[in-house]
Amino acid sequence: MKVLASLLLMSMPHTEALTKPSSMLIYSVGMIAIVCLAVGYYFSKQRNVWVNSSAIVQGTIVDVYRKYLRHDKSGNQPLYFPTVVFNVDGNRFQTVANYGTQHLYREGDKIDVRYNPKNPSQAKIGNENAPGINPSVMYGIGGVLGLLVLVMSL
Repeated sequence: MKVLASLLLMSMPHTEALTKPSSMLIYSVGMIAIVCLAVGYYFSKQRNVWVNSSAIVQGTIVDVYRKYLRHDKSGNQPLYFPTVVFNVDGNRFQTVANYGTQHLYREGDKIDVRYNPKNPSQAKIGNENAPGINPSVMYGIGGVLGLLVLVMSL
């Protein structure tokens, strides 16, 4: 494999333009990194608004959906998706976990539910959960692309 790669490299013309990334590529990747960081900041602010304006109530698990990942052929590591009911001002609401957890929930267990007081049907299971994309994903992508820009510009 090394011999083939060496032959291919020897057959290519050796110019500076071919060995160094173009400034347009560096600029483009840099702009994508900045956009990712800005989107991460936006989602972070949205998450803070949600946490600061929402309320927490105790809910009761009424059902638990169990799902197995494709690679878990033996079925030893299921993911659980609880369905929780909760009451706000005498009205009953229900929410289902968007993401599975390995914590075994049982019907009848009590769990915190964070909800929007203006619209209680907008609810998430747990204290820290919030709707939308987790900002750390965008921060991670933006950071990796930023490092890539630094490496490419050396």
